[in-house]
Amino acid sequence: MNKYSAGSGTNPSTIRTTRSPFLDGWITSSASALRRAPIETYLQGWREQGDVVRFRLGGPFDAYLVVHPEGVDHVLREDNQNYGKVEWHNARFRELLGNGLATSEGDRWLSRRRLLQPAFHRERIEGMVAVMVGATEEVAARWDLVQPGDIIDMSREMMGLTLTIATRTLLGIDPAAEAPRMGPFIDESLRHIIRRLESLIAVPLGIPAPANRRFVAARRELDGFILGLIEARRADRSGPSNMLDILLDTRDAETGEPLTTTDLRDEIMTMLMAGHESTSVALTWAWYLLAQHPDVFGALRSEVDAVLDGGVPTLEQLGQLHQTSMIIDETLRLYPPAWSTTRSPLHDDVIGGRRIPKGKIVIVSPYVTHRHPDFWPNPEAFEPERFRDGVPTGDNRFSYFPFGGGPRQCLGLTFALTEAKIILAMLASRFHPALPPGHVARLDPQVTLRPLGGMPMRLG
Repeated sequence: MNKYSAGSGTNPSTIRTTRSPFLDGWITSSASALRRAPIETYLQGWREQGDVVRFRLGGPFDAYLVVHPEGVDHVLREDNQNYGKVEWHNARFRELLGNGLATSEGDRWLSRRRLLQPAFHRERIEGMVAVMVGATEEVAARWDLVQPGDIIDMSREMMGLTLTIATRTLLGIDPAAEAPRMGPFIDESLRHIIRRLESLIAVPLGIPAPANRRFVAARRELDGFILGLIEARRADRSGPSNMLDILLDTRDAETGEPLTTTDLRDEIMTMLMAGHESTSVALTWAWYLLAQHPDVFGALRSEVDAVLDGGVPTLEQLGQLHQTSMIIDETLRLYPPAWSTTRSPLHDDVIGGRRIPKGKIVIVSPYVTHRHPDFWPNPEAFEPERFRDGVPTGDNRFSYFPFGGGPRQCLGLTFALTEAKIILAMLASRFHPALPPGHVARLDPQVTLRPLGGMPMRLG
């Protein structure tokens, strides 16, 4: 049981947000507020109720937001066996991802996690650095052709770059023709998940409603893309090794059986989605923050110039880019792509002095916890120096959890951080992105924390 009590110690009144008119009054009776403005609703509930917030959604549909790091630790690590995924949430993700690592539970999840773990060992990632560097060089060459004053959408640029890296490292293909064509289908699929999560009654996919037809068509395109590559790789294993090769060679420790085609599809779909979306979102927000803090950008460029000396980074040199790491860590604190996660207790529990009945929805949100003033002074400020000594560890480790935590912590954490470091360092050494005058980004909290309408920028 956690030591702190509900509502104790903290008055998060310094947290800045935009108060929407529909949030006035008794916030916890408004399910529409959670659907229409979830982040603002989380923050307002935290102000009113403290570190464990109860949202009354009507009937049996109560939800509890756990903000304090000790409570987050309790849910994600300490008592994680009591906190499974919310089944109706998980079912929506399965419609796209199938029964891969992200959506499986229990023994199946544990077995699959053990099977996939070696694919993300450091030596595997070291072999992918050249791919990350090469793809970033291609973007830099294209940016050299951008005319002064022209506007690019940094969100789309980073999405395209990380998708290229994902397809090359996962599938071993040059995505010049196919991968960009997949972008709209990925976007439609993610929009579908959000629509289904926001709907109290999800129309079965077998009913040909317009939204269902769009999703089924998008999923069919993605499936055809992935399944075609699986079969092609099975037939021809020549060329450099990639993540698909590792999955093709994987054998179950007990049965000795390889992964089925469906298993391969589900894991590749999961990696493809997670392997580019989160990193691209984090990089987009990093450019946004750097554009507003020229002193931090200057420190970044000075470090990159000193370490790389005009060359491309090696894995060893990445370890010397401390300022770059701090910028990425601070960006992930302010704008964690995976901004909210849900769980559901199998048995009644108590967190922060508040009873949590079994079967209810429990929410943990890095976006909110990363702004807890007991752990982050001046929490809304962009201050990379907070991470001079690295990310929090020990008792405070769950004051910062952009990649989740506990047994289900993101398997691709090292891959994502390595990729982000390479991209930020290489592009910052040659370009100085700037925001158009007066532009203020707005949050679009969907599956990930994208900027609403993209991120227009000029290249200097």
